[in-house]
Amino acid sequence: MADVPVSLMNHAIDVTGTGIVKYALDIKEEALFTFQECVSVYSTPLLYELIGNCYFVQKNYAKAIENFNIAKNIQPNRFTPLYCLLKLYAALDDKENTVKYANAIITMDEKVPSPKTKNIKKIASEYLIKLKITNDNKTN
Repeated sequence: MADVPVSLMNHAIDVTGTGIVKYALDIKEEALFTFQECVSVYSTPLLYELIGNCYFVQKNYAKAIENFNIAKNIQPNRFTPLYCLLKLYAALDDKENTVKYANAIITMDEKVPSPKTKNIKKIASEYLIKLKITNDNKTN
């Protein structure tokens, strides 16, 4: 990022804000285009999570997974990309990957404990309990 002029970085940050507004207003296709424009200037896990969420809403699951994984790889100790992958696989009824990401979240250390990470861990635990109940019912 050192080669990117400050004015271009500032513009990209402003454009990211515009994309977030479009996303919040449920204008996902325009938001996706805006976020993709931003990652050409700078990359953050949040941008890739937002891009992944746009693809998820469009039911382009392969692209959603790709972008959530990019976010995860940029900052491996961040909970949100794992949570996005957990929700996606749960929505697809992919039990193996749902369990994989729920366990990854539960066992991940919190560098800075927060209500958000506590809630994500709670939700991951609830997915595991739900899957165990579902699997127990299928074996009975």
